[in-house]
Amino acid sequence: MRSPIKRLLTLALCLALLACALPGAALAASSGTAFPDVAAEDWYAQYITKITSAFPGIILNGIPDKDGVTRFHPEDPVTRGQFLKLAIKSAEATGLILYTLDTSRNAVHWAGEYYTLALADNLLTPNILGQEDHGELTGEKQAVATELFPCTAEALDQPISRYEMAVILSNLCANTLMEKNVIATAAYENITDYGEIDSRFTAAVEQAFGKGILTGYTDGSFGGDRTLTRGEAAAVIERVLWDGDRKVPDWSEETPNQAEAAASAEFRGYKSFAFWLQDHMDSWSRPNAEARQLMYGSADKTGFWSAADAAPYMETVTVPIWVVNKYGVKEASTASLTVHKLVAQEVRLIFQQIYDDPEQFPIYAGWSVGGARFTD
Repeated sequence: MRSPIKRLLTLALCLALLACALPGAALAASSGTAFPDVAAEDWYAQYITKITSAFPGIILNGIPDKDGVTRFHPEDPVTRGQFLKLAIKSAEATGLILYTLDTSRNAVHWAGEYYTLALADNLLTPNILGQEDHGELTGEKQAVATELFPCTAEALDQPISRYEMAVILSNLCANTLMEKNVIATAAYENITDYGEIDSRFTAAVEQAFGKGILTGYTDGSFGGDRTLTRGEAAAVIERVLWDGDRKVPDWSEETPNQAEAAASAEFRGYKSFAFWLQDHMDSWSRPNAEARQLMYGSADKTGFWSAADAAPYMETVTVPIWVVNKYGVKEASTASLTVHKLVAQEVRLIFQQIYDDPEQFPIYAGWSVGGARFTD
């Protein structure tokens, strides 16, 4: 876990950037929540109080109504664009990452740039391998590799669902904040509507519950199709920022070493792609039609023919590494490389194993990894 004192200091410096997390928001009063529509006994009051007491007028501010009174409106929906900005700015607030904001790169919407940053950090893609059937990938499931929603003004202004929130936050914790994944050993027994969860989002929901970011409703259900409210957004963002406040369920355990779990061919409920492919070869030991459909987008293709042809199927992943600085001392760093989306998570796990090893094996940060060969 990150040091609470260090986090508080970094939050104090970085959270000031969050004042506009929701467009049109006004500053909240400095004394706690100070919102007339948020009572002390409301379940979300503690999260709003903690955020606004430590950093008054910064996150999820009140909204001035026509009568001149600033209210929080805890039951109002949060849009996709608003939540993306909250997620990106919250990541910066941890002090682990600093984004370069350039709104000219995506001018389709006020939140377009946050979409671009979220896309680059792989926050918007449900885990293609995280299926209820433990990873039996088929051509039919290829669609789950696409983003949660497109970058259009219409899409970004739509209320965000709890499914989409779970995907963004679980990816944020794993890909951006480099938190270890958990093994939710009995999620199906403790989330009352587990059997109704859309299989595209099962892994994300398990991770969010298993890390204590989500606790569900009073009846133990998740309600993935429901719209995320401002009160709920305050709760989940607070738990991301203050991981010590998370109530991790007793049916969840942190993996001691992610790659050890991956090496057993089972991790977070799916088979590695290599193991899956072994069962999807033809008599000539070549990928069969189902595998080709998944790998190349067409059962008739046996490879990519250009960088443009391959681009939709590739993903740039950022992994933790150890490097040796100019003084000969090992220090933590990161590196990025582009791989096929089907193996992106496994690449992360492999590098995580190297990073987690007590040896702290260093990797030259100026590396050049192979190159594309556009043939069969």
